[in-house]
This record gives sequence, structure tokens and C-alpha cells, in this order.
Amino acid sequence: MAEDNRFAPSSPLRLVLVGRSGCGKSATGNSILCQPVFESKLRVQAVTRKCQAATGTWNGRNILVVDTPPIFEAKAQGQEMYEDIGDCYRLSAPGPHVLLFVMQLGRFTAQDTAAVSRVKEVFGVGAMRHVVVVFTHKEDLAGESLDEYVRSTDNRSLRSLVQECGRRYCGFNNRATAEEQRGQLEALMAVVESLEREHQGAFCRTGLYFEAQSLQGRELGAHGEEHRRYLAKVRARVKRQKQDLKEMETRSNPLSNVARKVRKQLSSDRRLGNQDSRDSQLRLVLVGKTGAGKSATGNSILGKNAFHSNIEAKSITKFYEKGSSTWSGREIAVVDMPDIFDTEVPDDTQRKIPHCIVLTSPGPHAVLLVVRLGPYTGEEQKAVKKMLTMFDSEAKRYMILVFTGKDNLDGKEFHDYLKEAPEVLQDLVAEFRNRHCVLNNKATGAEQEAQRAELLDMVQRAVRENRGGFYTNRMFKKAEVEIQKQIQVIQKQCRAELKNQKKEIKKEYKNIRKLKDKQERKMRKAEKKGKLAEMKSHCVVRQQNARAEVQSSSEIVDSIWERLSRIWSDSSSLFKEH
Repeated sequence: MAEDNRFAPSSPLRLVLVGRSGCGKSATGNSILCQPVFESKLRVQAVTRKCQAATGTWNGRNILVVDTPPIFEAKAQGQEMYEDIGDCYRLSAPGPHVLLFVMQLGRFTAQDTAAVSRVKEVFGVGAMRHVVVVFTHKEDLAGESLDEYVRSTDNRSLRSLVQECGRRYCGFNNRATAEEQRGQLEALMAVVESLEREHQGAFCRTGLYFEAQSLQGRELGAHGEEHRRYLAKVRARVKRQKQDLKEMETRSNPLSNVARKVRKQLSSDRRLGNQDSRDSQLRLVLVGKTGAGKSATGNSILGKNAFHSNIEAKSITKFYEKGSSTWSGREIAVVDMPDIFDTEVPDDTQRKIPHCIVLTSPGPHAVLLVVRLGPYTGEEQKAVKKMLTMFDSEAKRYMILVFTGKDNLDGKEFHDYLKEAPEVLQDLVAEFRNRHCVLNNKATGAEQEAQRAELLDMVQRAVRENRGGFYTNRMFKKAEVEIQKQIQVIQKQCRAELKNQKKEIKKEYKNIRKLKDKQERKMRKAEKKGKLAEMKSHCVVRQQNARAEVQSSSEIVDSIWERLSRIWSDSSSLFKEH
């Protein structure tokens, strides 16, 4: 990727909105221009179908904003995609000063990760030097600091993105008006102008922009020869940049410290159930009847909305979901488990129980049985009793009883409520050796944090009582062995790819010294150095995320399941010795 090095701060500022569909690109464009020029609605499918450009001004300077259709989706392919990319180039020629990567606060998913890769494929491997991350739904911070959110996030892919684009980011509430709207626009423009000064006015400019600029403002017939030639160049450029990205992601030295971490993990896991409780991940599993409030409890524990929670008669959690955050410097991982006895849950849910095993491997530190306060009917009793059949006596040592609906006590103390409760409910509390907690999942602020601390303190006491260990059985142990094997496969794959790609890069740049033009020689050396640096960065991220890659891969989970099936009996034996 080349750059135009003429610094002209008074020239029009060109911004391109990038990111996956549904993240709020169009609404963000409207916020920047302070007018509804792009169609923005909440839809299942993308609203923006074609590239669009609109202009406005900021402090006397002209601004061009380009909104993009779903070209940054992994599934985007074919002729239409290349036409959209070609339009994007023409509308933003001679090249954008800034690429605004738009994403929804709290929802950096695999789709967003794919969108980051597609940005590099479309604009070149050096495009991240021009990226500013824009978090939409800033209002969800509820007054908290965006800096603190970014600093404390446990999402490694998000941390990698922020690091890769030089920690340039800002937050937008696209429903803001008047003073708030101008304030957040000022914050964005401060970041944009700082980046522009850093680059001395240089903008993102691949070789294709020269062609796009020559066609700017001209109508190209969809079937004309000139149009076909241009699209052929678009296709060739994107494919070349995709190959560059692939090379960059695979050519890197294997990091010895990462390898040591994996070996250390393998060594420590030979005695599963005895991890150091001070520095290991704290893994929790939520179980309970449909409607008990498992997802809301998970959100309360994590201190954020990681699980979908609503008041509905039917089960919302139909598949195993995992969320994580930090508390007192320790990572907390929560797995929300659907009610496998619920007839509304899909038939294949029981077959997906290996996902729960893999997500919590090498085993959970605590299992939280969630029960809603209220009439403890015969149906409720039967459901809880059936749920408890999943656990043997060993597993019950790791269980905590969590009552939701504390707000319905109307200020009454729980122990007073319990005195008047049915004897079967009192027996249930006694069965848990009074290891119980009562939550108001509607709580906010100090109340929310206090009850979160109470529950997690109780979990950590249980961990200490269990000598710092977690629950495990033959099935969890087998799963962990298989996970470690897959992690080693990824490490081996990285080393093999690195070896091959080193040969390729030496071949690609072997004639640098023969170049007569000193400036071109210098540029090629810098290009080589830049590719290597970015490639190493990607390799670091992949190796650090090797375990997450294993846990999120359906193919790998299915492979592990094939091995586990030899010792698997049924869903109700998940927390029993085999």
C-alpha cells in the first residue's frame, strides 16, 4: 500500500465507514454529518445495499463520508462484492484519510474479527495504520469510562484490534442530540486530526486508487468494456492483497515463551483439579429450570450483558453460551447451560453437551443451581429434584444455591422468608449446607457490585474448601487432554507455515539489492519490514488465542466428542464419575 505524502489539512477529509452489517455504520455516518443522509433502521438484513457518499462540514472543513454495504462479511463473495469494492474506491478516491471501523460496544464477535481481515483484503495489509475504532451504543456504558472498558476487556481479539490500530478509538451514541452529539463528534475529530498530523496528511492509497481516480465522476456502463476492465483490476487487487494478508498471518517466528506456557499448562494439568486458585481462571456453570433467571444471573456475575435475558415463558437459552470478565484481578468465565429437561429446548441440545464440557474444561470451580423465589410448587420441586439427579455426591461439593427475585421480598430478610417457606425449600437449603446466595438481577450500581462480591466470595471460599481445586471427572479430564492435543496441533501448524512462508518472502524480496533506484529499494525494504512486523503480531495473537480457537471450533469440538463418546452415557451424567 502506497501513500500520498502531501499534507494539506485544508483539503476535504475523506472517511470510509467499515465493519460488519448491523454494527451501526449508517447511523454513525449520520451522526458525523449531523443529518440523516444514510438510511438507518434496525433490520435482520443489511439496510445499506450499495456504497453511498455524502458530504458535510466540520469547523469550516469539508468532510466526505462513504457508507459501505456488506462487503466486510466473510460470506460476501462474487461479482456483486467486487462491484461494491470498486464503487467504494471510486467514491473515496484518491484515498481515505481514515477508515472508521464501526462495532457495537460489548459485542466483538467472530464476525467482527472476519471484518478486520476483510478490511485488510480490501484496502491492503497496511490499512490498520489508518483505522480508528468507533464503538456504537456508547450509552450502554451508563456513565462509565470507555477507556476503562477497553483497558479491562477480557476479549483478546478486541484487545489485539485496539493495539493494532494504535489505540485509536472513540464512542458514539447515535441517538444523541444537540450538545452530546457535538461533544462526541469533537472527540472523534480530535482523534482523526491527530492521526492525520501523524501521517502528515498521507492517506490510504493502494495502486487501484490511481485507476479509480481516473474514473471518478464518470458513469460506467454495467456492460461496457471500461467497466469490465476496471472490475478485473479490482478483483486482481483484492486477490493479491488477500494473498499478502495470508502470507503475513503465517510467516512468523514461533514464540518460545508461548510454547513454554503450553508446556507448563500440559504439565500442570497432569493433576487436574489442583490448579492454583489465585491465578487461574475461575469457571462457573449455571444450571436451573427454564425461567429461573440463569442468564440474568450470569450477567450479574459478569457485571455486563453477556447473555440474552428477558421475561418469557419459553426458554431463551437454547444452546450453551459462554461469557467472561474480570473481578479482583481474576478472570471469571461463566457458561450458561440450557434446561436439558425442558421440552421447548431443541432435541439436539443434549447432543451438544460436549460444548459445555469443552467450554469449562478442565472442569468448573463451581456449579450454580439457580432457583427463582416465589411459590415453590410441586412442579418446581420436581424440576429441582430432577436437576439434582445430574450430580453425584462429589459434584455437590462444588455446588452453590442461587435464589433470584430478591427484589420481590419487599425488604424482607431472606432468613425470615425461609422460616415461612415450605419445608421442602428449607430442606433444599440445608442440603446445600447453607451455601446459598440471594440476588436481585435488576440491581445496579453499588447494590449490584455488593451482591456480585458476596457471590464470588462464596465461590472462592468453596474453592478453598475444595483445596483450590475444581470439579472434574474422567470425561472432563479426557476433554482437556484432547484440547491440549489440538493446541499443540495449532502450534505445530504455525511453525510449519512459518517455515514455508520464510522461503516465500526471501524469494519475493531476493532482488531488492539489484534495484537501481535507491528510493524504490528503500521503499521495498520498508515494505518487507512492515509485512514481517504485522505478520509477527498476528502470529502472537493466534498463539495466545489457541485455546479459545479450539473451544470455539465446532469441527474440533465434534472431533473431541467422537473420542468422548466412548465413555459417555447420557446428558444426566455430565457431573458424575464415569
